[in-house]
Amino acid sequence: MNTEEKGMQNEYVKIVAVQNELYILPDSSKVWMKKGSSIQYNKAFNEQRDVWLSGSSLFEVTTQNGHPFRVYIQKAMIEVKGTCFDIHQDSEMKKNEIILYNGKINFTPENNEEIEMSPHQKITHYIEKREILKENIKNMDWEDGKFYFKELPLPQLIETINTMYNSHIRLKVNNQVIKSAFTGNIRYEESLEEVLHKICYSLDLNFQNQDNELIIYK
Repeated sequence: MNTEEKGMQNEYVKIVAVQNELYILPDSSKVWMKKGSSIQYNKAFNEQRDVWLSGSSLFEVTTQNGHPFRVYIQKAMIEVKGTCFDIHQDSEMKKNEIILYNGKINFTPENNEEIEMSPHQKITHYIEKREILKENIKNMDWEDGKFYFKELPLPQLIETINTMYNSHIRLKVNNQVIKSAFTGNIRYEESLEEVLHKICYSLDLNFQNQDNELIIYK
């Protein structure tokens, strides 16, 4: 990781992830950072637990009474109650996606009311449209640096992978294969190629890079 101090009188620390990796904040909260993402926080972090996130990261937040934990993202803020949640920011599509695995958070889009989230819920925030979609998620969990999937339908799995890796995988399979489901885990630091090998081995599929597009086929 590259670390640099910036801001007025060097009050802030900025961390940039040069690969998928874990960063531990001064309060022992964990940030599983995606390659190219960055966080910034006050050097007196235990007194003011505010984090500014650019890119996508998963947070495991420790509880500290009287010291709320807030994450600022594009056009929104998340207040944390001590929990585990995943944030994906897509600047090209102008949207935020937040998945809560356990605990409780409040999501507050800019100039709007806060929305309380419960475990295994997902919010998709379409920034320019000012639209918010809230839905329940199934067959997916997180623990100890791994995503766990149980009988996750193939189309939903590929959609999830595309979000996680900002990729554009396309399925080219028949109707029988499209009904298949994946059970297994993906480590946070695994590369996209490693993940595709794992999925294809499990479901007896193949993948190839065709004209800069990843295709999974039978």
